[in-house]
Amino acid sequence: MKKDGVIINDELSDPLGDNVIDFLLSQSKETPFHDFKSTLDIGKNSTDFPKIIKDIFAFTNAGGGFLVLGVKPNDHVDKEIKGSFIKTGLPENFEIESASLQEKINSYMDKPLEILYAPFEREVNGEKRKFALIYIPPSFKIMTPIKDGVYNIDGKEKKAFTKEQILIRRGTQSVPASQYEIYRMNKRLEDENYRLSLLTGEPDKVEETLLSNLFEVKKLPKFVYIGTAKFKNGLELQGWLDKEYPDARYFFFRVRHHEDKIVSFQNLENTSNFHHHLVYPDEIKKEPIENWLDSGPKERIITSLLNKEVAGKGKEQEMRYFVKHKKLFYHTVNDERKVSWPSRYKGVSSRIVAKKIWAEQLGRSVFWHAAIQPTFTRLNDKFYLKIALTSIITEDGKKVSTGMKEGTVITRKSFNTFNNQYLNNILFWINKLGDGTDIKISDDLVISVNPVETKLDTGISWDIPTSTIKEFIEEFKPEEEQSEEEGEEENEF
Repeated sequence: MKKDGVIINDELSDPLGDNVIDFLLSQSKETPFHDFKSTLDIGKNSTDFPKIIKDIFAFTNAGGGFLVLGVKPNDHVDKEIKGSFIKTGLPENFEIESASLQEKINSYMDKPLEILYAPFEREVNGEKRKFALIYIPPSFKIMTPIKDGVYNIDGKEKKAFTKEQILIRRGTQSVPASQYEIYRMNKRLEDENYRLSLLTGEPDKVEETLLSNLFEVKKLPKFVYIGTAKFKNGLELQGWLDKEYPDARYFFFRVRHHEDKIVSFQNLENTSNFHHHLVYPDEIKKEPIENWLDSGPKERIITSLLNKEVAGKGKEQEMRYFVKHKKLFYHTVNDERKVSWPSRYKGVSSRIVAKKIWAEQLGRSVFWHAAIQPTFTRLNDKFYLKIALTSIITEDGKKVSTGMKEGTVITRKSFNTFNNQYLNNILFWINKLGDGTDIKISDDLVISVNPVETKLDTGISWDIPTSTIKEFIEEFKPEEEQSEEEGEEENEF
């Protein structure tokens, strides 16, 4: 987090600019670099201001942060909704002068800390509401309060913090720093350009393992099967299918056309394999896959066949495949569908993969489905499966609905998924494709269940599961603080 700006999506932005404001308001939960507050009172008898000061000390010591005013926790009875935040806005009579706020903050500081403050308006559910943003810059030394953070509740004196206490951000809490955290603060201060902040683009000096959305193909078919196509076009094929299989609705072929031939990883010589009926039996041959890895048209056919194979694997796992957009998703016959899996952090967990929702943009109820676009790519002579997270809208839980308005529904619904749980969602899908083990599409096509990883000596501080953060907090929290904790498918041929 820089004094003269913050980095959002690789773009240097004014800390109080629209880019930053819109980014922060898009968040549904608090993070290590920002907190939500419903309002702010800087009056003499304020019971909340010492808690605000606590956050300010913690943010500045950790490399900077933001306080967003006018957003409060949702107390909804639904556990999946409760704990998120809603943009209620500030009271109409809310008014704070920046100079007064600065003076009040500096009364706790041995050296002035130049915060930035700005009120602003945003439209929420069709009406304009007032908000405010406080930017806390990073400190260039460890900052400690020069007096206790005292406040009164029902006549009882409470302390948000004590004089000279070193505070730090740990996850989404402002807490007393441990010895290790103090050590890390000092390491940060050795280099004035070093900043502990998620928004800076400048990494922390900690060891980091980066996990990607790429999964190595451990075993690749040795041969491709090639046969002369029996049907000239899709209409001719469909006519034959309707005659031979009048009760069948959908067929998904794992083949590609190349000139007048059909190419496939499927054994076209096997009379029990449905794909055998697509070619003339006496004109089938197989070639080593190496003959098709030419970095040109033939290799693109191989990549396309791999895409078809993983799509077929998804269909075997009770998923549906929307050919037009190359998306795999779970259908539903109920208002909601959940799928269980061995979560990365919680053991066996359940995940909502389809749900009926009200789409304001469409003026009707539709079904939202979590989905993926599985595609293969070749890097340094190796093939990898890439899992891209996306969503799908259906009319009835099965039939895909597309269009510009549907796209806005997907964008709004998916935003936080991409920002908050990307890796865990990817691991969910790779797990379901492989039943928790390597994805075995055939004896000759196996994909690793483990994402490709890279080891770095830099990373992002506290980029760990919430459960781990909680355990850390409980381990280091002083006893006195523990007692007063603030608290669709198509035929393709």
